[in-house]
Amino acid sequence: MLDPTPVRDAAGRPVRHTDRLGHVAWSLTWSGDALVDATVQLPDGAAIALRPRADLHALLGPCDAIHRVVDGVPGPLVARVAAVAWARPTCIPAVDVPGALPAGAGSAILNLLATLAADAGVPSLRYRGPYPTAALFESLRASFRVDDDACERFVEDPEGRFGAEDLSPPVDFVPAPFAWSWTAPRVCAQHRDGLARLWIDGRAYDRDGEHHVLVPDGDDRCAVVRFAGATWCEVLRVDADGVPRVPIAAPPAVPTELVGVALPRAMVEVVAEGLARESAPALGPAIHRVLAAGITLADTGLAASRGDPTGIAVHAGLVERALGLSPAASLRAVLDAVRGPVVRAAVAELARHAAGA
Repeated sequence: MLDPTPVRDAAGRPVRHTDRLGHVAWSLTWSGDALVDATVQLPDGAAIALRPRADLHALLGPCDAIHRVVDGVPGPLVARVAAVAWARPTCIPAVDVPGALPAGAGSAILNLLATLAADAGVPSLRYRGPYPTAALFESLRASFRVDDDACERFVEDPEGRFGAEDLSPPVDFVPAPFAWSWTAPRVCAQHRDGLARLWIDGRAYDRDGEHHVLVPDGDDRCAVVRFAGATWCEVLRVDADGVPRVPIAAPPAVPTELVGVALPRAMVEVVAEGLARESAPALGPAIHRVLAAGITLADTGLAASRGDPTGIAVHAGLVERALGLSPAASLRAVLDAVRGPVVRAAVAELARHAAGA
């Protein structure tokens, strides 16, 4: 796990955090109270660099730029986040294209924000930005504590707030950062109140996950993939600190006769309507446009689904299992599986449109 005390400079500002094996979780450079740059390690061992106030966005205004780190130096720009006063963060900023972030980058940025807010004694923060989705709320819960009914208030009536003086949903996020430790190649353990999440090859397995789940087994924890409520495979067994007991398992073969099959158009339209109904109204048309090309069955490895420029694909094994359920449960299984890539694609489309407006 991480040493709970970061390294500080002569002025008392936090400048570096490492785990017990010496992996640098993040490093910061300051000029007075202004953050000059930050480098943050991701669960898969890659890193991102943050350059404060390095860009301007038509919707978000002044922005901090997020770059991939290549050969130890900032490389391509991948996204921008509304500018933050990192010495004392007072709000949670929006990202222009969250779907473009590398795996774990959103969690890393939010956790750095929570860490610096807690360090500065900020009691709580609110999200300020468009399209507060349930997926964003779940990401925030990993680094902040909230009231029991907070999710409902977070996603309620975003259009009513858009363009208002205060964009913030009425939810107070209390900083409660987690700690990452890189316990083996390809493996990152996330601790808060015990082992809360395990990252394998950049994919998160949560204690309360839906498809990628971290389940207790005596003194051990098992990262498993579940489709339609049943375990598809066990990926890795670790001890309570997240140290692997065995090698990482390869995914099982998928039913080849289903690969490449397109789901019926009527089913896709029901899925699109279901996702639109549970999302912010402004996202509805974009969700329908994302799914206009349909949903295809594929071998998506250990992922329930994936989205790319060619469209949305869902795991053939998931659909095979879902076919044994009732029609309503089958639809729900597919909807839950594709929610992530569809909503990310819809948000990215709206962000591109807003930036070009």
